[in-house]
Amino acid sequence: AEAFGTCASLRAAVQVTVEPAPTATLVGASPSFCLGDGTFLQSNNAQNNQWLLNGNPIPNATDTTFVPTQSGFYTVSNTACNSTSAPLNITVTQPTVPVVTPSGTLTVCVTDSVTITSIQTTNLTWSYGATTPSIVVRNSGDYFVTYVDPNGCSSNSDTFTVVVNNTPVAPTISANSTTLASSASTGNQ
Repeated sequence: AEAFGTCASLRAAVQVTVEPAPTATLVGASPSFCLGDGTFLQSNNAQNNQWLLNGNPIPNATDTTFVPTQSGFYTVSNTACNSTSAPLNITVTQPTVPVVTPSGTLTVCVTDSVTITSIQTTNLTWSYGATTPSIVVRNSGDYFVTYVDPNGCSSNSDTFTVVVNNTPVAPTISANSTTLASSASTGNQ
């Protein structure tokens, strides 16, 4: 304590933490991107983040990073010092999911096939490399198509599992004086 005139003054050390003003940075692509391409926003603050879309808090969006799922103006707020970053104008494009239909049943005999057709006719690649709107499947496996829409966004169709059964062995029929017998245990009529 120091004496100033007749009054004593106490000094105490006070630690002050200065939080940096928040900044939001786009990581990955340009401000216009396809949903699911790995683009995300990142705050310069390790804690006290609250992400906002068009000025409204996004529920449970308090991490250092955030993946935008819709278009709008994104900011990050530092809740410890009530300051907000400059807005980032983000355009998120939803990829067009290709629509694919099989011609019939997905389980066929070895002498049969299944045709799988996409309603999209261009910018598509099937899981095994074909680029035509339809494929004729004669082998067991999983089949899907990847489509790149006019916005440049890529998306996969549902996967269809085709099962090609081998031709069963033809049963033999034998006869004795009163009974017919088949070598097949099922499917006899």
